[in-house]
Amino acid sequence: MLRKTLLLILALIWCASPLMADGALIQFLAAGLPSLSSTVISGGQVYAYAAGTTTPKSIYTTNALTTAHPQPARLDTNGRLLAYGEGLYKFVIKDVASTTIFTVDNVEARSIQGIFDDPTDPFGDTLTQTTLATTNLTATIATIDSLSAPVGASIASLTIGGTPIIGVGTGTAATHAVNKAQLDAAILAYTPASYSITNAMIASQSVNPRLLDLDYAKFHRVATFTLTTASLWTDVEWDTTVVSETSGISLISPTTIQLVDAAHYKITGCTRPRWTGDASTVALVASRIVYSTDGGSTWDEARCLQAISGREHRENEVGTLPYHGSISVPANAQVKLQVQVSNVSMLLAGWPGFDNPVAASIDIQAAGYYNP
Repeated sequence: MLRKTLLLILALIWCASPLMADGALIQFLAAGLPSLSSTVISGGQVYAYAAGTTTPKSIYTTNALTTAHPQPARLDTNGRLLAYGEGLYKFVIKDVASTTIFTVDNVEARSIQGIFDDPTDPFGDTLTQTTLATTNLTATIATIDSLSAPVGASIASLTIGGTPIIGVGTGTAATHAVNKAQLDAAILAYTPASYSITNAMIASQSVNPRLLDLDYAKFHRVATFTLTTASLWTDVEWDTTVVSETSGISLISPTTIQLVDAAHYKITGCTRPRWTGDASTVALVASRIVYSTDGGSTWDEARCLQAISGREHRENEVGTLPYHGSISVPANAQVKLQVQVSNVSMLLAGWPGFDNPVAASIDIQAAGYYNP
């Protein structure tokens, strides 16, 4: 009823017609009809039918709809006809020689009273909105097919009736939600105590709740690491897992680390080269991170996760070669640290002056969700 009231107000403004008028002016007939040569159809003929048919339908001389125009009705010398009607019409316009100029169908003549008397809702039973922006929205019954956090926005909490949402649905495919990374990033901005979400679904894909705790890991090589072949990339073997600083990332072989989640990962670490050869010898040592996304069949070098040093060394010299960078990988990607030396007299060994010496280390931390 409210919608009809609004339509009634608009109709009053637009048409300035009396409230209780029975018929509506047929605007295009009153405006004057031109021929194809852009001259008015003086004295032309107007045939009126029910829409989509050849059944005559009356048009009237006044909005009271009491006196019908003849069939056909005649245009004046200016090609105009004051005619009123109600409902849908088809009009066939002919010139004075009865030659059809044009036909127009489904012309609606709707009076204010007709709108008011119509029992149907002109907007339908439901209102569908593709994009809705609102500060506060209350709905008794609502169906949400997809929910997204647009670029630059964040979701602090999601509740219905004051109850936190703890399960919206289960995702089925990794490509369903272009906004999934945005929501994960928004959630990561809040501490675990500020939300309660398990397996929430955004646009048909589930958010990985493990990422809310930020997967991280730290692995060390404590024992001296000897390289037997020069100028060859060699995988570093880890012998120590720092359990208190490892969660969600696992060591699946002495050399290979598995990253369980699809994510952006920050990787830092170092190697500790020790020169055991003759003094004043020039030697090179390099390190790099390689990763695999196909279960270890192929490996790619991570850009900006490389380090190199080449110079003249003193006898028993110990140094530090740090590396740091990031990678973005799908779930279950694998990572290795590799080293290469130009002379096998270069070892990796911790400096004994430290309380906890290490020959090499790697520190990995998930920084945000990645949707490959």
